[in-house]
Amino acid sequence: MYEALRHGVEPEELVRITHMNIWFVKEMKALVDFEEAIRSSPWSSLSDANLKKAKEWGFSDKYLSKLFNVKESVVRSRRQALIGDARFEPVPVSGVKDAAYYYSTYSAGEDMVPVSGKRKVMILGGGPNRIGQG
Repeated sequence: MYEALRHGVEPEELVRITHMNIWFVKEMKALVDFEEAIRSSPWSSLSDANLKKAKEWGFSDKYLSKLFNVKESVVRSRRQALIGDARFEPVPVSGVKDAAYYYSTYSAGEDMVPVSGKRKVMILGGGPNRIGQG
C-alpha cells in the first residue's frame, strides 16, 4: 500500500480495494508525502525540525540512513545530539493496579518510566504481547 501511494494510487482507490478505513490510508499517505519531501534534498540539507518529525513519525535511524545513503551511525549521532534517545511512556493495564505496558516514543518530553536495577526481560515479536490485545 505504501508503494502504491508513492506511485500515485489515490487513498480512495486503496479503500475500495482493501476495505480499510480511509483514516488509516490517509495517515499512510501523509507518511509517504513527508518521506518524498525530505528525500528530495541531501542528508546535509535535512533540517533539524524534519529530522525530529521523522523520528516522531516512526522513521528508524536505519531507514533514514538508506533514504539518504549515509551510514546509520551518522544518522544516530545527529539524532542523539538533537533529541537524544527514545523515551518510554506507560499504557495502563485495564483492571490491574500499578501495571502497564510500555512503548517507546520520540515525542514525549521526558522518560516517564523509572528504571530499577533489577533484571529485566524483553519480549521480541508479535503474539499476545501487543498493546491493545485482549
